[in-house]
Amino acid sequence: MASIRRGGVLGAEIEIHGLDGLLARLERVSPEVRKAFEAELRSVVRSIGATAGARLHPGANNSRSSYAVRARRGAFKVHNPKRGAVISEFAGRANPGGLTPRGATLIRTLNAAYGPPGRLVWQAWDERRDEVTGKVEGIVAAAEARLRGA
Repeated sequence: MASIRRGGVLGAEIEIHGLDGLLARLERVSPEVRKAFEAELRSVVRSIGATAGARLHPGANNSRSSYAVRARRGAFKVHNPKRGAVISEFAGRANPGGLTPRGATLIRTLNAAYGPPGRLVWQAWDERRDEVTGKVEGIVAAAEARLRGA
């Protein structure tokens, strides 16, 4: 049976313990069923990235749409590899006052507009955590039930 853990360091992460085994069993039943299961999970987790991207200033179009879901070692992680999005998300985390006057101004501006570091993905995660986790648990439970019936 799979279990869910919420967490992540640099992005929202939903870890599904036992996911690798579940995927392997689904693959044995039907590769199409496994692909559909994984696509359904990605779709639900992707909603966190969409919420985070919607928070960015409209002028940041390139970064707004760059949130992606990466599956790795039993976890689905929301991240944005664009430099501007990473700066917007984490500027001031290591040096809250900034290293230069321009850096300090950037941090103050970002803090005023979006809140403290962890500004976008973590706020989106906090806002949608219960909804996303519930949907993921439902998808996993349905897949496990399907395996028991197969």
